[in-house]
Amino acid sequence: MSSATWTTLVFFSIVSIFLLHVQTCQAFEFYLNQNAKLCFTEQLPSNTKVSGEYAVAGSEGTMSVDLTVIGPDRRDYFSKLGIESGRFTFKTPKHPILKPEDAKYAMDEHFPPAVYHFCFSARSIPENIETNSNQQPHVVTRRRVSLKVDVLPTERDYARLAKEEHLNSLEVALRRIEDEIRQFSSELDILSSREQTMRNINEITNSRVTWLGIFNVVVMITAGVYEMYHMKNYFRHKKLI
Repeated sequence: MSSATWTTLVFFSIVSIFLLHVQTCQAFEFYLNQNAKLCFTEQLPSNTKVSGEYAVAGSEGTMSVDLTVIGPDRRDYFSKLGIESGRFTFKTPKHPILKPEDAKYAMDEHFPPAVYHFCFSARSIPENIETNSNQQPHVVTRRRVSLKVDVLPTERDYARLAKEEHLNSLEVALRRIEDEIRQFSSELDILSSREQTMRNINEITNSRVTWLGIFNVVVMITAGVYEMYHMKNYFRHKKLI
């Protein structure tokens, strides 16, 4: 193996180790009131394993919390009633390409991303207390909920791939690095898509604020002109001018 090839392999190995430690993670913590519903949205790549961890603090009492994960196809990828603490995993399907400019990513199995909804709903539960008991029900009006969502790296059987395609150890290492870089690039595309979405929202908000300011100025000018006209007529009627 030449020194140039060895240097290249070492460089890409370092990049690979860095990419292995790059993992998309989102965490939320909030209070959920009784009979309320709260949903979070998350863009997830195609053909990717997603892991989540949830926890609801405090005793159940008269309030129970349910969790449902809804995909872009309106299908429930996870649903559980009366959650306390636990984990869930699911794999996202290949999402359809909806934008013509995204057609260039058709060969990328992790693109395009799609929006998933993580919905928590609080409901009242029956007070299962015996009628002859003096025990008072434990009334709960809100509970603290936490959720962490991880996008797990794609696992691939490179030993089988090497056997099927007759690859040597160097070619397998390069193929592994190529897959990891492709996945990292896909995650960057997702972040870029989120940035574009937020930029569009900010531009729309700024436009609305601008038009609201213009509307307020017009209203103030109109009100001032009307007030001057009204006062002028009033003074004329009183023969003060």
